[in-house]
Amino acid sequence: FLSEAIESVLNQTYQNWEIVFWDNASTENVKNIVLKYDDQRIRYFFDRNFSTLGMARNKALKEARGDYIAFLDADDYWAPEKLTMQMQLFKDPKVGLVYCDANIVYDGVVLKRFFGSIEPPEGKIFNQVLGSYFLVRSATVIRKTALESLNRWFDPRYEIIEEYDLFLRISVNWEFRCARDVLASWRWHKTSTTMQNRRLISREKRMLLKSLKKEFPEEMHENHEVEKKVKGKILVSLAIALFFEKNSRGARRVLRKSKTYSAKGVFVYFASYFPVEIVDFLYRKLKGNPLV
Repeated sequence: FLSEAIESVLNQTYQNWEIVFWDNASTENVKNIVLKYDDQRIRYFFDRNFSTLGMARNKALKEARGDYIAFLDADDYWAPEKLTMQMQLFKDPKVGLVYCDANIVYDGVVLKRFFGSIEPPEGKIFNQVLGSYFLVRSATVIRKTALESLNRWFDPRYEIIEEYDLFLRISVNWEFRCARDVLASWRWHKTSTTMQNRRLISREKRMLLKSLKKEFPEEMHENHEVEKKVKGKILVSLAIALFFEKNSRGARRVLRKSKTYSAKGVFVYFASYFPVEIVDFLYRKLKGNPLV
């Protein structure tokens, strides 16, 4: 997927960009793929020591020379107008992050539009970001001064939710805007970090809530009801992880103890009586995204 990702940047209508390509100790033929593109705006860095995703992104950020930062994972890709349309929304200096709608792609097929008919929130939206993990990393652009206003960038403790934590901390003091068009494509597959480590999602989100309560006590107090809903979602995530580990009884036990009665929690409870492969297939067909 790497060539498609790079070419989607080369084909941008907005051409004032650089690529900071951070090779996180890969053993594949990555360097030759990257450097076959004869463009001095592509800057390749190889790290001999493997880092967590958060730490690797921080190392790459230190090399970035622009005033705005966009992220593009090696298996995702952008529409040609992405940067042009998003940069227009930074005219207000209070805007720290601009995101866009995205397609979810599986096996080369577009399964669904990420937001669809849902109205994406804008403005000071800490409570919405806390309550729902709705930002696609490759669909965001961040004002560099918004990053520099934080006491840390990506938290290296996190392997899966590192961007969720970062976006939350930006949302405390900065406004968000959304380009409503589908300008990015998020590719998911069964070998992705999230699919291989479902249990990590609930573990890392528990760590995140503790960290937020310590760092932003006022904001968390104001959003106490949202926090309760997030705790319910964390238990559903744990139940899903247990289900995919073929521990259906454990999944149902977690949901019964938690008394989590969300639609997703109820679905997981009853779905756990059926083979995981069938449930996974049907959920993807019905919802257009993986069960996580």
